[in-house]
Amino acid sequence: MIPLIMGQPELLIILFIILILFGSSKLPELARSMGKAKSEYKKGASEGEEEIQEIEAQPQAPAAPQAAAPPVPATPEVPAAPTAPAPEIPTEQPKQE
Repeated sequence: MIPLIMGQPELLIILFIILILFGSSKLPELARSMGKAKSEYKKGASEGEEEIQEIEAQPQAPAAPQAAAPPVPATPEVPAAPTAPAPEIPTEQPKQE
């Protein structure tokens, strides 16, 4: 299994590659958009947790008793009708000249 812990040299190499790919003018914009995405993710996660806590905090009403279904009358077993093979459908073949 490969450990996911990176040291300072690895991070510097990754930052250098990002600098080469995106250029120095795009780095602030990239960092800003990553920060916004991170804050939106945290906001959505906290809202989801709050919603779950609200649902769990609500007292659950006991379920209303359901009326019993009326009994189904017994039907006598009817033997299945014998099936005949399907009739063949004639197909017209084009005449060859």
